[in-house]
Amino acid sequence: MTTLFLFNFIQLFFFTNGLISNSPSQQRIFCVIKTFDGNLATRASTVHQTWASRCDKHVFLTAANLTKWNNTLLPILNLHGVSDNYMELSVKVFDALNHIIQVPQPYDFDWLFIADDDTYVIMEHLRELLQHSSRPLAFGHLFVPKNGATSHLSGGAGYAINTAALRRMLPNLQTSCADWYVPGMEDVYVSRCLQHLNVSLDGAIDGSHHRFYPLEFVTMYKMELPQWFSDYNSLESYPGFDCFRVYSIMDGAAGNLGDGGFDPCECINMIQMNHERVMNRLTDMLRNAQTTCTDTECFTGPIPGLPNTGGNTGMSNMYIMLAIWFAIALLLFLFRPRTLRNNRDTLGKPNNQNPHNNGQDPPAPEVQ
Repeated sequence: MTTLFLFNFIQLFFFTNGLISNSPSQQRIFCVIKTFDGNLATRASTVHQTWASRCDKHVFLTAANLTKWNNTLLPILNLHGVSDNYMELSVKVFDALNHIIQVPQPYDFDWLFIADDDTYVIMEHLRELLQHSSRPLAFGHLFVPKNGATSHLSGGAGYAINTAALRRMLPNLQTSCADWYVPGMEDVYVSRCLQHLNVSLDGAIDGSHHRFYPLEFVTMYKMELPQWFSDYNSLESYPGFDCFRVYSIMDGAAGNLGDGGFDPCECINMIQMNHERVMNRLTDMLRNAQTTCTDTECFTGPIPGLPNTGGNTGMSNMYIMLAIWFAIALLLFLFRPRTLRNNRDTLGKPNNQNPHNNGQDPPAPEVQ
């Protein structure tokens, strides 16, 4: 009983201090970011330094001649035989999918996430959404055209496809989705291919809010929505902060990602608004996805180059050591050898409770 209590106490201590997690295992996310050579030094570089670094692995998709980029530190999937223009973007993405699905299995990722180089992703929230499923699934902002056309996922907001869906594309997309392996609208054609393969397209709706957003934050906040969005959007739009929740993905970030140096803290400076209260709230929402922010950068751990001033870190370590020593001492006491236990019968000490002494005191020693 005491041992069980000790185990529960230790387990409670470590859960309380965040040393043990009861959350499900995180899925491995492979991020593919669509870009071109003109954006490698700006958008691609800043995405690489910010949210893409929190993917399990990531690669930048381009079809340019990268001779001058041979020494780049960016992970690049360079495609040939296709151009870096909008109309051939569908072929470019299908080429990349062909390359990815034909690597030897099992895959070293669970979800493939495809996004633009002006998209910002809060990876921690995306991980909460992407759980294991043996059913072929794809998540994204689901457009439902009011003209009755078939629904499709938005390419600007990004979309995630699990490996169960990717396996349905085998042996290659020329065989499984030949009708859509042509120049055209990338998000529509990829969605048509997935629907043809009986993959469920999920809009990732949370109540009355989307998790993936194909427009900039300011556009959504001010309700300056283009007509095409109103014609395609499946949910009612709301003004102000009720328009959305900063969940996972926002296309265009704040509309000025191309000048480099983008991160969540800079996003605050890039969004020009006149209401201080609104800006303070946005600041709090964005910083909830990070651990440490300076004036120019955000980190998921201690600030590089500075001592770790993480408040009660020393006290937490002391409590952990005390708990461990307490547990060891208690276990040693409970499982000590019999020879060390205080047994009055074996030590031969007088015991007034012995039934054979008739309640009398033991005789006094003889006087010599």
